[in-house]
Amino acid sequence: LENDCAAWGISHVGALEGFGSDGLDKTAELMLQLARRMRLQVRMYFQYFNVDLVEKYRKDDKKARAFVVSSMLFNLALLFFFKYYDFLADSLRGASFFSGLPRLNVSLPIGISFYTFQTMSYTIDVYRGDARVQKNIITFGSFVTLFPQLIAGPILQYKHLDEQLESR
Repeated sequence: LENDCAAWGISHVGALEGFGSDGLDKTAELMLQLARRMRLQVRMYFQYFNVDLVEKYRKDDKKARAFVVSSMLFNLALLFFFKYYDFLADSLRGASFFSGLPRLNVSLPIGISFYTFQTMSYTIDVYRGDARVQKNIITFGSFVTLFPQLIAGPILQYKHLDEQLESR
């Protein structure tokens, strides 16, 4: 297990604050570390396949809209989790009902707000018909992780970068 974890860049040190030290807690710790390592990839794959479903069900507006809403909820839930979970856990631990709520010490990914709203704009552009669906996941990944632009801003709409990403 230690070698498998090391291959993913996961350290197996101590329990999370608020967790005990039995095997189940260690498993939870490992899963959290893995999630931290893969957060951008998971989001990227989810968006890529979700927008494909938006396009697939374009004729059935109710289904297409459901996929747009699921995309928005997923993105905003991740943003909320990474930005506000520890603050919320610290605040709620004062109440006796939430006293066991652990602090996860979640590190905030650089540019999370930018790539959250950038991928949301992509989903909305495709739903509205303003942009075509990107069929190449590498090109889509390039759009999502355009870090120099992410850090400096502004949030760009996919329809403005589509041609450039394809031709370079």
